Amino acid sequence: MRAAELNFVAGRKAKASTAYAAASTYLAAGFTVLSDDGWQRSYDLTLNLFLERAECEILSSNQEQAAGLVEVLLIKARSKIDHAEICRLRMLLQLRQGNYAPAIRTALECLRMFGVDMPDSPIPEQMREVYAEMCRTLGERPIESLLDLPMMDDPEMRAVMKLFSGLGNLAYHVDLDLYQMISCWMVKLTCRYGTSEYAAIGYGAVATVLGPAFHRFADGEAFARLAVAVAERYGFTAQKAGAHFLMQMAVLWTRPIEDALTCLEAAIRSVGETGEMVYACFTRQHRLTDLMARGDPLDQVWLESAGALDFVRKYKFGQLVILSIQGFVQSLRGGVGSGALLDEAALEARVLRGGVPLVACFHWILQLQRQFLLGNAERALEFAAKAEPILWSARLNLQSMDYCFYHSLAIAAVFEAASPERRAALRKDLTEHLASFQ
Repeated sequence: MRAAELNFVAGRKAKASTAYAAASTYLAAGFTVLSDDGWQRSYDLTLNLFLERAECEILSSNQEQAAGLVEVLLIKARSKIDHAEICRLRMLLQLRQGNYAPAIRTALECLRMFGVDMPDSPIPEQMREVYAEMCRTLGERPIESLLDLPMMDDPEMRAVMKLFSGLGNLAYHVDLDLYQMISCWMVKLTCRYGTSEYAAIGYGAVATVLGPAFHRFADGEAFARLAVAVAERYGFTAQKAGAHFLMQMAVLWTRPIEDALTCLEAAIRSVGETGEMVYACFTRQHRLTDLMARGDPLDQVWLESAGALDFVRKYKFGQLVILSIQGFVQSLRGGVGSGALLDEAALEARVLRGGVPLVACFHWILQLQRQFLLGNAERALEFAAKAEPILWSARLNLQSMDYCFYHSLAIAAVFEAASPERRAALRKDLTEHLASFQ
């Protein structure tokens, strides 16, 4: 027993220093000491050895080994709280595999065990109802006063908050109404039951929503600053990267882009402490899009994109946003000094095959921008038409304004030569964009 405990301690230390292979070796050795009898004689220790090892295998991108460990855990779990932790790992594994829809089902099914019944595909009215409930729960309290809430002492609610934190990462890419519901739920539960480490992620998530969805941009920034303050005050090290990353998204609407990049730098420093690879990969993607939005030289963006691509490939994370940016940069630079030219048709096929609306929308917006800048206004409008049905997916991102801006410019370029019937449709789109800018 003592040998198993020592291996567990050594495994956790190695994991904390991002030495995942070494950690997995220690943790596997600990289980070998206990053998299968450990599930009966030392359930908690055996469970923790398996949980830690499964997460190490996920973070090392050893997906097959991780899947096997998760399946064993699902069979052995004795409590709802244990089952919730295993479901979180299963979601993380499915996210790394790009299986967004199954991962969302995993989370929603687990939440129902705790009496939290959320629709698989909420409609806007359901989302707004949960938002209104969050506002009622918050009441007249200033946002910054939530920093002084007592600590959450209900273990089941802590498990729910942890599940919501993982589910939010998934829903953000495929269902914004679900993402907004999750963020509101997390704030509501925190107001009722107290602060937990996942409150920082809940506050950060609602910060990204309030401005673009409800025109409460200042409150969005206030919640973002609260998220970072909670992580800092209580030493929630594992959540610091997420809090700084989400603050970046909120302040893009209220501050110079330089401030958003500073948030990403803080997120990267926090990742160095914890090895949290999901936010590490997201941070590198967003640094690229922020540099593009700031208008940095394409040569510099290309160099950044090459480093970002190497990083996400190392962790077998999604590459399509970065590849779309590289295609855009190559096109505007004429491919000079950029290595082999990307195959546009192959990239488009991969984007469509990936099935993630946000990734596809980013791709079409870049194509809209690119075609306009190259003087092809009619072609730009074709890409705007492709982006329009999934524009909802980019609503929380600054790229939604790129769509409005470059679509407006393309409309202006073709307006004089358009037929009266077409002019009416173009004028309608332009009027809507002007309202968005307002």
